[in-house]
Amino acid sequence: MKILHVAVFKPTSTNVWQADGFEELGHKVVRYDYRVRAQVLSSTKKRDDELIKLCNASKPDFVLFAKCNNMHCRVVEECRKITTTVMWMPDIGPNINNEFEAKLRHCDLIFSSGQECVDLGKKYCPRAYRLQGGYNPKVHYPTNVPKKRDAVFIGDLRDYRIKYKKEVDFEVVTGAYNEKHSRIVSESRINLNFNKGRATSNRIYKLMAAGGFVLTMPWSGMHEDFGIGVHLDIFSTPEQLQHKIDFYLNDSWLRERIAKRGCEKVKEYNHINYAKRIIEEVSK
Repeated sequence: MKILHVAVFKPTSTNVWQADGFEELGHKVVRYDYRVRAQVLSSTKKRDDELIKLCNASKPDFVLFAKCNNMHCRVVEECRKITTTVMWMPDIGPNINNEFEAKLRHCDLIFSSGQECVDLGKKYCPRAYRLQGGYNPKVHYPTNVPKKRDAVFIGDLRDYRIKYKKEVDFEVVTGAYNEKHSRIVSESRINLNFNKGRATSNRIYKLMAAGGFVLTMPWSGMHEDFGIGVHLDIFSTPEQLQHKIDFYLNDSWLRERIAKRGCEKVKEYNHINYAKRIIEEVSK
């Protein structure tokens, strides 16, 4: 298949290796960085016009829109006159707004890691599905380094995470991506994942793929993918988090057993799984 992939393709973007997944399956991917093109053209309108013309000229089997904030819904509407339109939304944060919802009206298929977004999509499109965001095996893998960190959160502290940091003893690391991210995960005895319960970010798969033992807040649909106490463990309050950090720091055997099972299980949700699932649904 020929895919017009409208996304962000900076080196740290998940869209890079998600596009790689399609190519590794033998499909042709035309990568269009919608943010870069808006900057180059100094206009989102000119960018939108250019994208519509590109779709018309390239005649892809489908267009895959990845989030695509600050893009008018007319782009999806016009592309739908040419080919199949697919929306991928990795999160359920502030980008779930009126602009995004307007684009859903013109999609043939919708995929999201968040059940809330899937439920929203079904208002306009019966073919809306939950799909794991995946990870890149080329950079997200276990590294043979000594465990020198106890409990670590890799990411930015904001919102409710600040409250947890004030009440719980854990380390925060920012600015870590790809191989550096995997190395820090491998150095850590416990890796933390925060979410608001409606969905989880792509972080969970990267942590587990790098062989990390994960303590996470639960999210909707988690039980469909992972077993609590089998592939990871959960917490819901600062008190629970501190208790489980203390518990697992004192039980390295159980911690490592769960981490190994998680690392094996998460292979089911890599970038190939992501690409294959979309291709299968588009082909129906």
